[in-house]
Amino acid sequence: MLKAIQELQRRGLSTRLLLFGYTDSTVDRVKLQDHIQSMGLSDNVVLEGRVDHSRMAATLNLARISVCPLLEIPKFRNNIPVKVFESWACGLPVVCSDLPPIRPFFKGRKFGLLVKPGSAQALADGLEHLLNNPEEMARMGKAARSAVVERYNNRYESKKLLAFYNRVLSEPS
Repeated sequence: MLKAIQELQRRGLSTRLLLFGYTDSTVDRVKLQDHIQSMGLSDNVVLEGRVDHSRMAATLNLARISVCPLLEIPKFRNNIPVKVFESWACGLPVVCSDLPPIRPFFKGRKFGLLVKPGSAQALADGLEHLLNNPEEMARMGKAARSAVVERYNNRYESKKLLAFYNRVLSEPS
């Protein structure tokens, strides 16, 4: 992520990055701050630390784009990142690593961009595309918000889960 922000700077795009949830200890926070400084990004990166769930929407609403740069490791090849749906609920397009669990939610929809996992270049390209196309970015955010209101929400998913349970429980053993 930091290399992508550095690349955007190199390309002449002034960006600000709000990082949260990455600094669980003081030692980790200091290491990360030192790394950010060594990359020349101190003026571009804000470290928020952990954000309480009650403040998540307000924090996300500070952004124009949400980024979910997951690496291609076993954990992320099996889990659907909730942060994508939280971002969509706030009307943000998401630039996300193209991994199997999240791919179906992007397929055929314009809620953001999928990029090659672990590639700072691909991430920078995706971010640059959206930053240079604010109308497209706004359309994506609006479509994502609508999808959460209409489909990707507790009410709808609970109905699906109950229907599944009813089907399974009514099948003869």
